[in-house]
Amino acid sequence: MVFTASVIAPDGIFYVNIAKMINAGSLQKISEFGFFSLYPFLIVIAQKIFHNWEIAGRMVSAVLGSLAVIPLFLITKKLINMKIALIAGIFYIISPRLVEYSTNVLRESSYWFFSITALWLALKGLSSRKLIFVVLASLFTGLAMFTRMEGVSIFLIILLWIFWYYHEGDFGLKRLIIFLLVFIVSMPIIFSSPLLFFKNRLGSWEIGHVGTKLPFLIMNSTEHTLEVKPDILDRTTVQFRSFLDISKRHKYITFISEIIYKFIKSFNVVFFILLLFGVFRRRSIPYSRREIPILIWFTILFLSSFFYVAKTNYFGTRHGLLMGIPALVWAGIGFYELRDIFYNWVMKRKSLLNYSKYMTIFLLMVVFIVILPKTLSCSGVDKIELKEAGVYLKEMGYSKARFAGEPILHRVLFYADSEFIPLPQGMTFEEVIRFLKENQTRLLIVDKRTVDTFLDNFNGNVNPFVLEKVQLPKLDQFKEYSIVVYRLKEE
Repeated sequence: MVFTASVIAPDGIFYVNIAKMINAGSLQKISEFGFFSLYPFLIVIAQKIFHNWEIAGRMVSAVLGSLAVIPLFLITKKLINMKIALIAGIFYIISPRLVEYSTNVLRESSYWFFSITALWLALKGLSSRKLIFVVLASLFTGLAMFTRMEGVSIFLIILLWIFWYYHEGDFGLKRLIIFLLVFIVSMPIIFSSPLLFFKNRLGSWEIGHVGTKLPFLIMNSTEHTLEVKPDILDRTTVQFRSFLDISKRHKYITFISEIIYKFIKSFNVVFFILLLFGVFRRRSIPYSRREIPILIWFTILFLSSFFYVAKTNYFGTRHGLLMGIPALVWAGIGFYELRDIFYNWVMKRKSLLNYSKYMTIFLLMVVFIVILPKTLSCSGVDKIELKEAGVYLKEMGYSKARFAGEPILHRVLFYADSEFIPLPQGMTFEEVIRFLKENQTRLLIVDKRTVDTFLDNFNGNVNPFVLEKVQLPKLDQFKEYSIVVYRLKEE
């Protein structure tokens, strides 16, 4: 699916541009353009093999996303048993969202690999009492933190795991102190060289969002984020004011409901039903204290999700999916609980006794039939015209040209290999013309169906004596988008 016709994710363009800056040695520009993350560095390495930047990003995601199933399997096998580990691994492989993010230019799958591997190494080190695994766990936790700031959650999970195994009597106080010191101290020692390198090149310490966005979220007050100016509020409806009042008084309930909704949406309804069986209806596989590390894993991710949505008032499916990975273990348990329900039902009917031994295969096939069509479908098909438009513009000689336009059309110019300057929202026609001149570009790209909601009545105010429509016949054939290119006439 890496080589399918799916369109690059909007964030993917950002990561590719960062990777190009790294490749050019322009590290200083990265801080000005965005933020540091390990993922673009991996794209640079992959680009040496695959040459195409988009394909390189997709391959990094696909390879690391695929490899992440191995530590997940090992963790589940260690804490539960082999058969649950196999089912959890299969569910990971066929999960629609996991596959979608593992085949696009996104840093999610890289983060999954580093974070789950860190957890497996920590578990291995705690159970075998070998410090080398704890050091490696610290290494992979650092890699996860440099990929996404949620890696801090992995750091907390491992610390709690160390205390849990001490509480269970697996080792004494001396070993507890040693594990904590080795895990905490190893990270700055391991990453001191690359951090000093960036410090010398940039003039300041650079650790990605962990050093910038995370402190901002912690220190930022959200007390007045839902406040609306009285003059604006007076122009709204009574229903809106009532809804806003409810939202303000019960915002934490709203946050939790949003987290649960995005978790179910990203996790898949089938897996969620199996999860319910695995958590609330346990008959065949009894509850075990060995599941506590998984509970800690899931709980910390939930609390970090709550912190994020409380600070930003935003929560995407990518964030919800993080909780879905440990939840796959309980979905695997739920699979066997449901299998045993069907098995007991079949055993009560003599005519079906011969089929009882196939219940696991039968139920697994049902899961495949329901989920695989979604998993194997090409993500972003509804936006394929953005890619076709970009390729068409490139064929028409607009490669390296400079365009201004609506932000939603950024991907068109990515595939056209052209420079893109996003228009600020709410501009009048006169302000658009002034913007084009100030940015030294004569080309404007818009979607006629959406531009009037982004700019102030653009379609009604466009002046053909100032902006002439460029004749591009193929763009007129599109159904999902109504893309138009204008050229600013010379004065």
